[in-house]
Amino acid sequence: MDYILPTVLLIAFSFGYRMLAKKYGIIDKPNMRSSHIYPTVRGGGVIFYFATIIFFLVSGFSFPYFFIGLTLLALISFIDDVFSLSVLQRLPVHFVAIFLALLQANLLSLPLLWVMLLLFIGVVFINLYNFMDGINGMTGFYSFLTVGTFLFLSFEENLMDQNFLILILISIVVFGYFNFRKKAILFAGDVGSMTMAYIVFMCTLIFCFALKSPLIILLVSVYVADSGLTLLIRFFKGEKITEPHREHLYERLTNDLGYPHLRISFVYFVIQGLINIIVIFNYNKDLNTQLIILCSVMAFICLGFFFILKSVQNKVALKEVKKL
Repeated sequence: MDYILPTVLLIAFSFGYRMLAKKYGIIDKPNMRSSHIYPTVRGGGVIFYFATIIFFLVSGFSFPYFFIGLTLLALISFIDDVFSLSVLQRLPVHFVAIFLALLQANLLSLPLLWVMLLLFIGVVFINLYNFMDGINGMTGFYSFLTVGTFLFLSFEENLMDQNFLILILISIVVFGYFNFRKKAILFAGDVGSMTMAYIVFMCTLIFCFALKSPLIILLVSVYVADSGLTLLIRFFKGEKITEPHREHLYERLTNDLGYPHLRISFVYFVIQGLINIIVIFNYNKDLNTQLIILCSVMAFICLGFFFILKSVQNKVALKEVKKL
């Protein structure tokens, strides 16, 4: 594929979307739960969906069920960006989209219990991924690394059309021009983070089952740990887990301790990158070895999460004492 024209189209689309969004007021206005202080255009992550449209047309309509699921998810997420839908309005579409992903990956032939489990995991995953889109650079850096790793594995194993992954990477770079800044001028929005989550989930399904490698799960381990553990903590504290908040570790580091957004996003990128190297060198090992590595890495990440969280809480408490 010649990538020059798609790149030009993606750039033009981003500038055009930003102009239209400003005209029609698709703006993320900061509130008490925000990690930003300036009104910013949101929904710019729709470029990820636009890149998928380009691939779908150029490839002769490859992955039709995946594309339909992505379209439904992008549509409901964009509506949510504009009008703020309730969880009950969004969840049915999420389940339909994940069902279509399982259909595309030829996994509906699995036992019903496995299908139901994967359906539940998929819906939880795309929402956890969405929760991590709270500071500049986070979605872009992390997604570039994750999709880039899938591209590398695809070169090795030839499991996916590499043109699709390359187009997604180009769209992330274009989005990064607007977002990888101290003061971002474009946010991904739910349409961006949910679309990217769906793409990553689809890739994870394909590579996990095709390679018979549970270690592939580690390619999203940092996101899952931060978002998942934060969700569990809020649940056990009796808080309503569907309500927006600022209790993720990355949010505490930026909001409570004042670390720059891009620095924290890059730290997450580096940590996940080191884990991805472990996956690349071990994904073809025997199952027992993979499970040992999987459990060890996840245990290390979870312990690290709680250690850093405790350190943040202590520093915040110390700051409050000094104010007194």
